[in-house]
Amino acid sequence: MTRLIITNDFSSAGCLKMARIADRVTPLGSRLINGPLPSDLDTALFFGPQEGVQYTVWPKEDGPWWNHQFHQEDLGLLEFCKTFELVELWFAPIPNDQLALVHFLDYARQDADLIQRLVIIQLGVWVAECTPEEVVTLRPLRSPVTERHLQTASRIWAAWRQSTPVDIVKLAEEAQPGFPFMRDCLIRLLKELPAVETGLSATETTLLHLVGDKSRKFFQVMTDYHRADKMKLYMGFDAGERLDDLCHCPEPAVLGLPPGPFNMALMKDKDRYRVYNESVLSLSRLGQALVARQADFARYNPIHRWWGNTELTNEQLWRWDTSSQTLMKPA
Repeated sequence: MTRLIITNDFSSAGCLKMARIADRVTPLGSRLINGPLPSDLDTALFFGPQEGVQYTVWPKEDGPWWNHQFHQEDLGLLEFCKTFELVELWFAPIPNDQLALVHFLDYARQDADLIQRLVIIQLGVWVAECTPEEVVTLRPLRSPVTERHLQTASRIWAAWRQSTPVDIVKLAEEAQPGFPFMRDCLIRLLKELPAVETGLSATETTLLHLVGDKSRKFFQVMTDYHRADKMKLYMGFDAGERLDDLCHCPEPAVLGLPPGPFNMALMKDKDRYRVYNESVLSLSRLGQALVARQADFARYNPIHRWWGNTELTNEQLWRWDTSSQTLMKPA
């Protein structure tokens, strides 16, 4: 039986390829935490034939939502999948992968023939952190895709595409049939909304605590953050962007970073990146007050970022109260 594995990130795909447990492994590379999210047209282009293009980033400038090596140039992904007898979906129990999974299922539900070949691999570990030898010994729960999976996936994807967090809050209050890791992922996403007390996301709060009152270098803070973030919400340079934003604003919460922005251009410049990594950070007075929950970041600085398809600004600032698990509407 010919077997295809679809996963989301390149590290997991590399590990699965080395484990040699399938005829082919294809990573999607979707990045769906920050918006704006793909439109229906974008999704059709993404999953469609690639006309010889092997690698792309879309959109090419700010906020790419996909970044992947395509499956086969002359076939769309669904048609490519049907060249295999079995298609296994190996998606990690982390927010971005779970969103990528429901995005794929929402699109795939149009093809009844493909659905019969799909199996969700319910895996409680992130394969990228395993060795190929460990992957071979895994005995995950295998769930053939059912209509219930498809309905739930479409409901979750539709909620994430809304312009407010209201529907995600409703989904986070209940178990999601067929998706045992989804509820925890949705709650983690809600914690990325500005907090009621401080206006900071959970990631920003963690970064400020890691800077603390010690002289710590940028790369040390980033290393500790990636160790601390068990849900792997931000990987790569995303967390670096958040820290850069806390420093390069009218009233900084963090001091010590050289001029940014922290992006791929900076990371590719070896000299600038070395200086950035070695920069010694400290908390400003505002940063200290934020750590003590005695200040609101939004009172001192502009906020403009995306949470899924929800655009967060000072005038339209949805907030999350972690203690009461409550969504606060913009004032």
